[in-house]
Order: sequence, then C-alpha cells, then structure tokens
Amino acid sequence: MTQYKTKHDDVVLPDHMRCCSHTLNLVAVTDANEALNNGTYKKLYRQSLAKAAALWNLASRSTKAADAIEDILGFRLLVPCATRWNSYYSANKKILAAEPKLIEVCKAVGLPSFLQTDMNFLKEYVEVLAPVAVSIDILQG
Repeated sequence: MTQYKTKHDDVVLPDHMRCCSHTLNLVAVTDANEALNNGTYKKLYRQSLAKAAALWNLASRSTKAADAIEDILGFRLLVPCATRWNSYYSANKKILAAEPKLIEVCKAVGLPSFLQTDMNFLKEYVEVLAPVAVSIDILQG
C-alpha cells in the first residue's frame, strides 16, 4: 500500500463533536417513543394527536379550511415538520392557545371536537416537554 504525502501533512482536524441540538432532539424523540410502551399513555397520545393531526392536515391542504380557522381564531395554526421534533411542541402549543374556540373551529371544518381529556393530555405534553423544546430552540438559534 502506497502512502501519498501532501504538503499539508501537519494539518490535524479536531475530533468529531455532535451537534448539541441534534443530540437533545434524539433524546426527546427516544424518550417520547419509550413512553408509548405504557398503554394508558399510548391511548391518550394517539387519541389526542390524531385529532390534532387531522386539524393540521386539513389546514395545510385546504385554503378554505385554513381561512375558516384563521377567521375564528385570528391566527393560523402551525403545521409540524417530521424532521424537527420541537415543531410538534410548537404546533401543540398553538392548539392550546386556540382552546377557547377549538370546538367552534372543529365544527366549522367538520372534524371531531377535542374532548377535555385530549386537552388535558396536550397541556401536560407541552408542559413536560417545554424545557427540552426551549433548549433546542436556543441551541438552534
């Protein structure tokens, strides 16, 4: 085997260091997936986020629905991005901000309304994950 020498043999790159925000994102995703092993949590998670996902999907695919939602709430809902975990946090936080008028929104766009158990789950979800989401935002900023 032949070694090729260059005039830059004295250049040494530092050890690879992972991005802090990416590592924190992976921790959050891993822990959130671990929680799905609990049957009660899994049921509430799927029930609550299925309704949220239906609302996000309709708002992102239908300008008529998006306009109706904005007319009722006075703001647009955020649609989460699969590659950024904290976007789910932000999107759920927006749904919580819409809580007083959420029943009206769901009726206007023809979707099942959120139950109080759904809202309680989303409140706790956002409260528990807030420190991680805020940290990721700071590190990405």
